[in-house]
Order: sequence, then structure tokens, then C-alpha cells
Amino acid sequence: RQERSIDVGGVARTFILDVPETIQPRRAVPLILDFHGFGHSAAGVWRVSGFRELGVRERFITVYPQGLEVQMLGRQGAGWDVFVLDGNRELAFVSRLLDLLENEYCIDRSRVFATGFSNGAFLSHLLGFALADRIAAIAPVSG
Repeated sequence: RQERSIDVGGVARTFILDVPETIQPRRAVPLILDFHGFGHSAAGVWRVSGFRELGVRERFITVYPQGLEVQMLGRQGAGWDVFVLDGNRELAFVSRLLDLLENEYCIDRSRVFATGFSNGAFLSHLLGFALADRIAAIAPVSG
């Protein structure tokens, strides 16, 4: 488990990266983006998702991005801005994150997937539409 950060438009965006030891250098592997729900965290999803064990067995990399504060349902909490398309900070974050990971690892660009729960599921829908050239499929849960 690696806790990392990247700069996106002057804002530090954080994520947890899970690269199993079974991953072989220079062998193309799938990538899964797993987005937490509103008010939750990347660390929480990392603990409960089950992708850690599956990634070892099936040889794929998983990234758990951390959302920023959003206003939703009359509350404020960590989440994803899914209400606008133009200038969307999440699209910029995911694009930058994909650039970084594709540069550092041998990612199979035809097997990049997005999933998430609730507000994270809404984001996976947005990614499937707006980044269809980079996301092969989505699997939204309860959103």
C-alpha cells in the first residue's frame, strides 16, 4: 500500500495505490479505479473492498482516490463533484492520475476500469461518459 499525492491545478490530490507483488515489470496489467462514497474515504474503501486479495491472484493494480469536500444532500463531506462537466476537477484529477500510472507502470490501456459506491458510483458514470477513450468499462454500485 502506497499513500501518494499529485498536484492537479495547484491542489494536492491524494490516493492509495495497491500494486501486488505478483505484478511483473513490462507485462501489461489492468487498472481499477475504486471511488469511495460521500463522506467516506479512500482508506475506508481500501480496507473493505476485497480488491487487495483479488489483485494479487488476478494480477491487477488498484487505485483508491480520495475525494475533496463537496456539498451534497444538505451536508458537506469528502466526495466527488459530479454536477458539472466543463472544468470538472475530478475529470482533471483522474486524467492526471491515469497519466502518472501509465508512465510508472505497464498499464493495459484497454483494461482500465472504474467503480465506486454511491457518490463514487456517480463519478464512475461521469468517467465512463467523459473519459470513454481511457476507461474501458464501469461498474457503479448503488448510484
